[in-house]
Amino acid sequence: MIELVLKYLNNFQNLLALVACLLSLRTIGKRNIPTYMNGFFIYSWATLLQSVLFYLRPEGFQVIKNLLILFYYGFLGYFFLKITKKNKTINFFSLIYIGFFIVMGVLLVSRISQFYEAQLPYAIANLGLLILCAYYYYFIFEEKSEINFVNEPAFWIVTGQFCFSFLVIPLVLFEASLIKNLAFTGIRSLQLIYHSGALISNLCFIWAFIVTKKLVS
Repeated sequence: MIELVLKYLNNFQNLLALVACLLSLRTIGKRNIPTYMNGFFIYSWATLLQSVLFYLRPEGFQVIKNLLILFYYGFLGYFFLKITKKNKTINFFSLIYIGFFIVMGVLLVSRISQFYEAQLPYAIANLGLLILCAYYYYFIFEEKSEINFVNEPAFWIVTGQFCFSFLVIPLVLFEASLIKNLAFTGIRSLQLIYHSGALISNLCFIWAFIVTKKLVS
């Protein structure tokens, strides 16, 4: 039963990722949208590319996946710089976060096939995003209380990433221990948590692109 649920959840998650990508195309070349949304379609399509490669498993898949992971988190660090230009604290943490990925990029050159195998950098990346998301929430609630969150694309992108990182960090940190001590069914249940986080993230991204489109209508 759990295998069937996992299969449908994964397929639904990928379908939502495709929808987000198609919606993102409507933001290309638009001048009257928030500046931080310019180019965000690239992130969505890179996410979909990873899902396609996961199914195809071409030669060199691990290398491509590692590079995509570096792109994801480096891009999101830059995204936080753009949405909080006036907040020096968040910008400081964003720069540290981007610096972390420069270091990871150097390490990637020497051990490119093993980066994704090392779960600690992946956990640190998500923890860094979690901290940036928390600072963003503090920033908007303290300094931009008049903002309409329903129609704010950045709010939904940050919320989607916050939910994903919050759910993924424990799984990544304790993956080895969990695999060792849980039965196969238990491990598959944990994968449901991961895919649920990705599903929530994609739903938030879809709404972010929808409200972005409303801004140019």
